Amino acid sequence: MRDFGAWHKVSSQSAADELLAQFQHFHDSILRECKFSLGAFVDEGLTLQMVHKPHLRALFQRQKSEPAAIELFFVNVERSVIRLAPRCHGGGLGHGL
Repeated sequence: MRDFGAWHKVSSQSAADELLAQFQHFHDSILRECKFSLGAFVDEGLTLQMVHKPHLRALFQRQKSEPAAIELFFVNVERSVIRLAPRCHGGGLGHGL
């Protein structure tokens, strides 16, 4: 069994396939939280540090256990790849957007 309490690097297609299989291809899952950062910051001397290391953290939950949640961390994310919008029909979350 895989250690779900540790970070695992996904750097190949087979590792990505294994992750998808363990999380059942995100079936019955929701994106609970998502945070994007360009990596830039203001240091102690109030100087803007333009460190271009964009990254994205995403927390998914699902209606099963082992694991019930998974957090993904993507590095060097391009802005053109991020397209997040609620897609709900009826009276659910995001209705009227």
